[in-house]
Amino acid sequence: MVSELKNKSVLIELLVANPPTRKCREFIDFVMRNTKQYGDLVDIKIYRKGTKIPPGYSPSAGLLKAAKRSAIPAIIINSEVSFVGTIPKEEDFKKKIEDAMKREGLYGEYITR
Repeated sequence: MVSELKNKSVLIELLVANPPTRKCREFIDFVMRNTKQYGDLVDIKIYRKGTKIPPGYSPSAGLLKAAKRSAIPAIIINSEVSFVGTIPKEEDFKKKIEDAMKREGLYGEYITR
């Protein structure tokens, strides 16, 4: 079972302007700073509006939804548009990540590190 978990992670996608605005850069810094503790249990992808998606990667339905609504900057966690326009409180952001970990069966691995 442990080997199965090694391939899983919570996907965090950020949709930012191109080029990123000051607010977008603050969103990126916030996410990077507040996900360090989760290590490889989170996978962070940053997308700039209007640029091509990297080859070999399929954007989540949540990212497509945010892009269609021009919701920038946005944080999408496991395909759910979670935060748009305003940087969330750290505890709200971490709760969303940890709830996603619980749904994916990763939370136990996180708390035992």
